[in-house]
Amino acid sequence: MLLASNKCASSSRRRITLTHVPGSQPSGLPITGERTVPDVAEENYWFRRHEACYRWALDYVSDYRARAVLDAGTGEGFGAAMAAARGHLVTAVELDDAAATHAHLRYPDLDVVRANLVALPLRSHAFDACLSLQVIEHIWDVPAYLAELLRCTVGPVILSTPNRPVHSPGLAPGARPDNLFHVREYDIAELEDLLRPHLQATARRAAYFGLRHGPVIADWEKRNGSLPARLANGPAPDFAEAVRERDFVIEPFTRVRAGEYLDLVSVL
Repeated sequence: MLLASNKCASSSRRRITLTHVPGSQPSGLPITGERTVPDVAEENYWFRRHEACYRWALDYVSDYRARAVLDAGTGEGFGAAMAAARGHLVTAVELDDAAATHAHLRYPDLDVVRANLVALPLRSHAFDACLSLQVIEHIWDVPAYLAELLRCTVGPVILSTPNRPVHSPGLAPGARPDNLFHVREYDIAELEDLLRPHLQATARRAAYFGLRHGPVIADWEKRNGSLPARLANGPAPDFAEAVRERDFVIEPFTRVRAGEYLDLVSVL
């Protein structure tokens, strides 16, 4: 979210583009290859993958009876709109001017704030829960970013990020990603190390989860190869347009499946 970039591993990396979203979406938000959008056929797989994570996160915060929800790095705004549709009072924060303008125009009932996530213009303890999905890999000052999310939120803070060994095979820990707009990508051990001091400072605990393809996509890939790679390296197969958010699984992280997890999800 937050910034535009390409997507996925060296064999399945999405191309950066500056084309405009087809149709009548207000503000003509560019399709960048990172900030996915709804209602665009060639974006369907990526959108559904993001949607699956938002739906899971919203189910999680609903268990905490969260009322006020912060969507930190809202991008196009669809996730914040999903939260609002469930009755949450949502504040959607986005640094990119084009994306913030788009979110305000497309979802006029949302409270959209243009701000830097490392210096939020928001009251401490203002939110019952925070979602910041596919954002941390874009952040230069991660300690300040995490401190701000935790300062503003009394309940769960949910983060998601690409799983580096799957997203960028061969990229060494701490190395600059080939993705021009990712500052750093993480594996589970790096993520645990990154979050540990913030957990200690706030007396919180973390739970870790992984997002992977469910049986429908996995069965298709047995016959056709990696779906993300096919999408990156040629015309999108018809199957990609039929993918739905239910075709992804989010489960407690296990080492045995570490090589299957496309994204890592952390709950603080």
